[in-house]
Amino acid sequence: TGRDGIHGATFSSAGMADTHVEEFSHAVQIGNAITEKKLLDVQLQARDHPTGCLYRAVTDCGAGGLSSAIGEMGAETGAVVELDQVPLKYAGLRYDEIWISESQERMVFAVAPENVSALIELFRSEDVEATDIGEFTGDGRFVLKFQGQMVGEMSAQFLHEGLPKQTRQAEWSPAALSATDDRSGNNRVQVESPPSRDWHESLLKRLADPNAASKEWVIRQYDHEVQGGSVFKPLMGPNHGPSDAAVLRPRLDSERGIVLSCGLCPHLSDVDPYLMAVAAVDEAVRNNLVVGGNLDRMALLDNFCWGDVSDECELGGLIRAAQGCHDAAMAYGAPFISGKDSLNNMFHIRANEARRMGWPETISIPGTLLISAISVVPDVRRCRTSDLKRPGNSLVLVHPVSNRLSDLAATARWVHRSLADERKIVSAHDVSDGGLLVAVAEMVMGSLHGVEIDLSTLQSQANADVGELMFGESIGWYVLEAANESLETDGAFGPVQPSDEHDGDRGSEVFKTPVPLLHKIGTVTPSSELVLRGDGFNLQRWDVQELRRAWRTTFDW
Repeated sequence: TGRDGIHGATFSSAGMADTHVEEFSHAVQIGNAITEKKLLDVQLQARDHPTGCLYRAVTDCGAGGLSSAIGEMGAETGAVVELDQVPLKYAGLRYDEIWISESQERMVFAVAPENVSALIELFRSEDVEATDIGEFTGDGRFVLKFQGQMVGEMSAQFLHEGLPKQTRQAEWSPAALSATDDRSGNNRVQVESPPSRDWHESLLKRLADPNAASKEWVIRQYDHEVQGGSVFKPLMGPNHGPSDAAVLRPRLDSERGIVLSCGLCPHLSDVDPYLMAVAAVDEAVRNNLVVGGNLDRMALLDNFCWGDVSDECELGGLIRAAQGCHDAAMAYGAPFISGKDSLNNMFHIRANEARRMGWPETISIPGTLLISAISVVPDVRRCRTSDLKRPGNSLVLVHPVSNRLSDLAATARWVHRSLADERKIVSAHDVSDGGLLVAVAEMVMGSLHGVEIDLSTLQSQANADVGELMFGESIGWYVLEAANESLETDGAFGPVQPSDEHDGDRGSEVFKTPVPLLHKIGTVTPSSELVLRGDGFNLQRWDVQELRRAWRTTFDW
């Protein structure tokens, strides 16, 4: 326990000014990954001890340090804490600093008296420091002692219930009709599509856009091979194209694995935070599914970064986003199991500086939501990458019939079932930043093959503007590489049928909705080119090296 992290949670949820660098330099916790790993390992030993679990409850010292950890654990019992027994990094800490420090790698265990010695000895055997700092009493009071003196006392009831809950006013005025509204007939974010004669440069510009461009310069700075359990890495395929999700094998004596993916759509925040949340959940789910993730065993996490929530409109947007998270989780049958928020992300500028720069005195960040999806898969060997696999295979576009949540979820469920047979669907990719043409280009860049797309066929099948189809940033869209024989097999792309495990309410609405729309958009070729052709369209041709140069140049390291 040290001074690092004191008021860290307060600092992270308050507005910033240019003086904060000096005033809150202590607020950042100093982590130690090796200590944390030793602590987690020995905790598992204590849990699985031959005589039974050596502890009854455990929590980590997060925001507020011991004050919140013990305060939450002892909400029904109360506790006496001997603060001078808490091990310190260095001398000189006041008792209040010990109580609220947020230093990392610390956990509080509730241990039955007869197990204290065994637990401490087990921790000592693994070079992990463990100390008896007090007891849960049962009298409903928190008593803090330091060097024999009482330095704090408060009832547990007052600590948790003493302050009345706040009631705030929130306001939301939609800037545009939500694309998930039942009245909305289209399911693409409207992006102006270039004329067909300008598509060549337009695709290269989309690939070079910071949102779509290669992040290899970041990837190569971090170790994604910890203990050799990485099955799918950030760059995959023979030519190291972008990967949709990470696939991990935590135990090397088992083929079971974990798929971890993300979804982030901040460009929709100003349109509608509800739409942003739904789109982020959908993108995280799609990224998970296309590598072989399991929608039946999928969970979500949220990370909110928001501006000044004392402002009624900002708060209204936050509520909108939370409602979007709720509705999407219910539609996909994927629960939120954890999350994090950082509110009041704003910067205060001195009045004279604001006038000089022509800026407002307070600048808030756009509301932003990152969604992570995690699923358990029975066999990592059946997961697939997005790079193209075999010349002659068909490229198939799959998308929902509308942007209603039920249709988005129905499409996800259909893709989940269809991808179960990796012999029929040999690669898959989601459509996100840059649109459909960027997604196809990414599949080409990671592979040794190319694609030829027939624009005339696509236009007749989809009955829509081809430019909008190729460049619109769509919600709920997938591109699948299908073995040609599977296209002729009855049921290969048939409707989803509910399995026995979904006889209940979960997902019941999904199975009542129409199956998604499918369009064969092209064919995998042996050449390393992306080719667009069709009646009335200028022939477009990109060599894979040209695509990769555009994709890698923006953040060239």
